[in-house]
Amino acid sequence: MEPSEEYALIPDNASGEEFITGNDPDDRSVLIAVVDEMQIDQTPTGAIVYAAGTASRQGAYDARLTRIDNDENVKNGILEFAFRVNYPISPTAQGTPRSRMVSDAITLGRRDLEGVRLIRVVGQQNALESRRR
Repeated sequence: MEPSEEYALIPDNASGEEFITGNDPDDRSVLIAVVDEMQIDQTPTGAIVYAAGTASRQGAYDARLTRIDNDENVKNGILEFAFRVNYPISPTAQGTPRSRMVSDAITLGRRDLEGVRLIRVVGQQNALESRRR
């Protein structure tokens, strides 16, 4: 069996470290220009955090909420996400705000929410947050 078949989820050109840690050295994503909406829906096993935002130009893709882990957030009970997108290499038109809207959602388990008092989604120009009741 070829190694790539045995470990199909780990790219052949990778050591596997970025797969495990989530740190991709070739990541060219940037923060979304504006976070327009954030919604948190409870589920039987935790919650779903949904965010929508407006990119600075058309063609934004691979929108994702990326967790920001640091000691201060943990100490203060903050669960923070960077709303990141990629853009095409070639220039694209700015277009209308509606044509630049993207969204993403992330599922959180009960363990992820333990001790969390505030959930925040960060973009380039703003951040939206919600306190837990």
